Amino acid sequence: MGAVVPNPTDNTTGSLCPPGSFCQRGLRAGDCWAGFYCDWGSSKADQTLCPAGFFCPGGTAAPIPCPAGTFSSQTGNTNQGNCTTCTPGHYCQVEGTSRPALCPAGHYCPAGVISGLEFPCPPGTVQSQVGASSPDACMLCPAGMFCSEFGQTQPSGLCEAGYFCPAGSTSPNSTEYQSDSTGTLLCPPGHYCPAATGYPLPCPVGSLSVSLGLKAVDECPPCPPGLFCDKPAIADLSQASPCEAGYVCLGGSSSPTPSDGSRGYLCPAGHSCPAGSASALPCAPGTFSPAPGAAHCTACLKGTMCSLLATQEPSTCPAGYYCPAGTALPHPCPSGTLSNQTGASSLSVCSPCPSGLFCSSNGASAPDGPCLEGFFCEGGAMQPTPQASDNFPRNGPCPEGHYCPTRCLAPIPCPLGSIRNTTGGVSMESCSACPAGHYCSTEGLASPTGPCAAGFYCPFDFSSTTPYAFLCPKGHYCPQGCALPLPCPTGEYQPNSGSDSCIPCRPGFYCEEAIVGEPRPCPPYSYCPAGTMVPQPCPNGTHTRSNQGGLQEEREWLGESRVFVLQVIFVFLGVQISPLRDQCLTCSIVSGACSVPGHVPQVFIVLKEQKRPKCALQTLSEGPQEAPVCRTAHPAHLSTGVTLGTQSFICALLATTVMVCRAATSMEGRDPDRVLCTRIELPLEHKARATACPAPLVHTVTAQV
Repeated sequence: MGAVVPNPTDNTTGSLCPPGSFCQRGLRAGDCWAGFYCDWGSSKADQTLCPAGFFCPGGTAAPIPCPAGTFSSQTGNTNQGNCTTCTPGHYCQVEGTSRPALCPAGHYCPAGVISGLEFPCPPGTVQSQVGASSPDACMLCPAGMFCSEFGQTQPSGLCEAGYFCPAGSTSPNSTEYQSDSTGTLLCPPGHYCPAATGYPLPCPVGSLSVSLGLKAVDECPPCPPGLFCDKPAIADLSQASPCEAGYVCLGGSSSPTPSDGSRGYLCPAGHSCPAGSASALPCAPGTFSPAPGAAHCTACLKGTMCSLLATQEPSTCPAGYYCPAGTALPHPCPSGTLSNQTGASSLSVCSPCPSGLFCSSNGASAPDGPCLEGFFCEGGAMQPTPQASDNFPRNGPCPEGHYCPTRCLAPIPCPLGSIRNTTGGVSMESCSACPAGHYCSTEGLASPTGPCAAGFYCPFDFSSTTPYAFLCPKGHYCPQGCALPLPCPTGEYQPNSGSDSCIPCRPGFYCEEAIVGEPRPCPPYSYCPAGTMVPQPCPNGTHTRSNQGGLQEEREWLGESRVFVLQVIFVFLGVQISPLRDQCLTCSIVSGACSVPGHVPQVFIVLKEQKRPKCALQTLSEGPQEAPVCRTAHPAHLSTGVTLGTQSFICALLATTVMVCRAATSMEGRDPDRVLCTRIELPLEHKARATACPAPLVHTVTAQV
């Protein structure tokens, strides 16, 4: 009351119509109608139409916004029920939304969504369109890329090399299993994965990879040598196959028979390539391969050798060697054998070194030379002075009874009549004559065949071949093994040839010289017991008749005046008999000496001669005189066994005087008829013994007084 203006606002006299009501004529007329709102001073019930996005129940002082997540595009809404839930693909972020906003890219918005970012597409998905209403609108991250964040409108980036990113990948190098992936993202064996790879790329044929995370095709390892890989993406050795026999697979081969040279080739000649060969194997010594493409080398043929690696053609086994199958180095014929044959295949071709030669080296095709003289190489000799062996027991020094010159094919026997009792003879001169008293009846003797037979003799250096070489002569005897006939001993004789003993001289005869062979009747004035060599003179005081001979004993003599008889034995060598007289003079003692009628005192000397005594010395005087002499006809052998030289002598003893008579024999064998005698005084004794002749003619004379 008390208002002075029509629209007082001093709240004393009046005020504006309150919100939610309308006033007419200064009075509140009622509530604002539904669908409208009445602010201060409203004058009608439909003062202001309720705007879109709001609702206005009756009496609304101000529009009430539709809650977030709802909207209303109509005006005049009277209640909240007029607010519509935000449609799918949209979001109603604020209250009072009259028109929902499209759901932003990378997100989806189901109905009633307040914020557009409430439902982002998950990692591994991408959503580039607005208005998505469900998760199905979130597309998997493209293969080869990764989407690591929520609500991505485009991928985060490319997949790393060595990894593969299937659709929906969230990491460039993740190894985690994905809900829509059946394997790891690390590039698997047998594949390679460059950057931005959505799926592993298979390694090409000719490769084999067991490794993870290969980044490029050139990282795919080649198929191992010896194998071929004819399929892509081979990741295990069991999936590869061996290269075909006769070929070499160097590596990276996709064919079992490569021939391009870079990945493999045909096995060359001289080599072998079994299945799965990574390289050609050179044929070992003893084998060969003549043509390319061999799976195995062939053993070297008999009679050939393959001494080098990678032999293509065998070589012929050389002379002096033998080569069995599979020979690398030829087997030499052993020492003592040889072979001049090439292409030999066994030891049997090695023949023993020929007789007379030696083969000292192994592998000989010809002898080294002849064996030394004095040695025999029967065969198989290893040196010039060979040794015996089981196969050739005769090898060695030339055997006894033989001689071996150089190159002899067999020991040469010493000829008949000779021997050799030691080994090592070199020539015929090495053989010795059959020893005296023996005979050698065959060739090649080491000792005589036997002794010379009794009654025969085999002289030295005659080389007797029979035990009956020479018949033993008369007057001699030849026992078994006799070298020379032996004269019958003193007082024995042998009238027959071929005897091995002598016969004693019978009584009444004397055997002056054994070689004469016949006994002689004992002469007058002498006696001859059995075995007499020289008739014994009648002793002093006895005598015989002048025609009486053949006396056997001393008691058969007649007693007479003493006769002085001096026996002197002498011999002349190699001269003829030159008798001075046909008979001896009568001897009688005259003043102690013998005398001859009509002559000065003289001595009678009894001589040995073939048939009868001869006078040797006639006259002796005071000075040197010449005297006739009788000589024997046979070689000189004194009764004492002493043989004189070319000079002969006579020594005579008269009482106390020895006359030495010397006669020089001429070169022609004729002797002087007289000798020169010289007197030598001797002491008078009953038995006088003196050496009366010079040294070359020494002879002792004994005188019986």
